[in-house]
Amino acid sequence: MPGLFLELNTYSFDAKYYFHESKGLSVTAGVNGMYQDNKVDKGTDFIIPSYQQFDVGPFVYLKKSLGKLVIAGGLRYDVRNFNNDDLYIAPNPATGFDHAVYGSDTVGAEHPFSNYKHTFSGLSGSFGLSYNINNEWSVKANIGRGFRSPNISEISANGAHPGTNMYQIGNLNFKPEFNLQEDLGVTYNSTHITISADVFNNNIQNYIFNEKLINSQGTDSVIVPGNQTFKFVASKANLYGGELSVDIHPHPLDWLHFENSLSVVYGTNKGGNGSQKITDSSRYLPFI
Repeated sequence: MPGLFLELNTYSFDAKYYFHESKGLSVTAGVNGMYQDNKVDKGTDFIIPSYQQFDVGPFVYLKKSLGKLVIAGGLRYDVRNFNNDDLYIAPNPATGFDHAVYGSDTVGAEHPFSNYKHTFSGLSGSFGLSYNINNEWSVKANIGRGFRSPNISEISANGAHPGTNMYQIGNLNFKPEFNLQEDLGVTYNSTHITISADVFNNNIQNYIFNEKLINSQGTDSVIVPGNQTFKFVASKANLYGGELSVDIHPHPLDWLHFENSLSVVYGTNKGGNGSQKITDSSRYLPFI
């Protein structure tokens, strides 16, 4: 007998049109997205409700070559139409486990999920430059605005997850995440070695993350024994850092590549948007 019975069907689509390149200018336009339908009512444990979701995002991308300088940019508008179903559950007399009930059986039954409909939308885009100093050295810079809709767990979760020992609570009041990121990079590429280094700074509005719930006594809030209780919250956040990669393929063993990489990310919780007051223990973003 399955406990978690998630039956998810995803249908994705992607269409692009490449315009004829003229005078170093290339233009691509298109649209992509997906439709999802998820059913959960055949199980005995219920963390998320059944839901339907439709995503669509038209976009345009331009790239212009001016000798050693390449300019690129794009715009995209995303729309997510989201709908989750309500669910009533009650003990099954034959098995003793909870199961989904309908009609007159919902009288007196537990109601963990309610009907919820919402449409999320937002504009994203980027603008970047890259310059080839010579055959070996190149530099690049980019600024971009990103968009992300909340997902089913972040919106509607309400149950204990047996794989993580977490009781998870969603939030129906979430707004989409928006960010503004700047990054700089430099690359060195020779016959036997390639080195690239990048730094970035990313400021996010409505950054969604898990926050442990604390009761009035200052200890862990427990809804189901053996599970810590977490609730998705949103806050302003700043992520910054960089990465370095080195690829060595020494002569005469050009077929041999010795690849190395190093990256570091700092995530700072800036507070706001209903999250708890920032303290020394909450000033850094969790689960990174």
